Amino acid sequence: MIKKNLTALTEDNHKIVLDHYKNGCPDVIILAHGFYNNKDTYLFKKIAQMFAKKYDVISFDFRGHG
Repeated sequence: MIKKNLTALTEDNHKIVLDHYKNGCPDVIILAHGFYNNKDTYLFKKIAQMFAKKYDVISFDFRGHG
């Protein structure tokens, strides 16, 4: 599994940070956290790592989080 830390820039110049757990799987799961949370919390990382055993996973931070 390869974990890549990536950023995307929105049309109005806000940075969105995401992690891509890449296994070369044909299916991808996109994880979106809840309010007042971010992709780097302990449990959210564990969820991403669990799914990454069988799928490619993208987890990201919403605007204003993380």
